[in-house]
Amino acid sequence: KQSRYPVRRRSEPSEKIDPRVVEVLR
Repeated sequence: KQSRYPVRRRSEPSEKIDPRVVEVLR
């Protein structure tokens, strides 16, 4: 679990979030 990236909701734009992290947030 990477706590380095801010946990944002799906409704929020994932601009600063990398595609790899997006998969983990799923």
